[in-house]
Amino acid sequence: MGHTVAARGIGCVYGDTGLGKTVAVEQALHLLPGRVPVWRAVVGVRPGLPQVRAALCEALGLPSGSLTHRAGPADQALVEALAEPGVLFLDDAQHLSPPVLDHLRQLGLAGLCGCPGVVRGGQ
Repeated sequence: MGHTVAARGIGCVYGDTGLGKTVAVEQALHLLPGRVPVWRAVVGVRPGLPQVRAALCEALGLPSGSLTHRAGPADQALVEALAEPGVLFLDDAQHLSPPVLDHLRQLGLAGLCGCPGVVRGGQ
């Protein structure tokens, strides 16, 4: 986890249900030096891009209600927020479609990877 955060990369924790992936990630993030800010977003089952945007806005403390229905302003606000130092922890990422995952990658690249990400998925 420390290497992923230091490299401002994306890490993935994957395994069977009930093995403690979420707890392990939360503990590892808690042990990071310097008390790096951590934003945790949880997505539902098979969410569309508007639902993922809303979850990210909520996790990052952005006004999700006014932003999520307007893709351009919402994405711009997310890019700006993700450019700040911190870690985005996206729980239950196995529910995300490839287009949504690609959109998340693009948001990170647009924000110049200021915010590393950790995704957690299960079966």
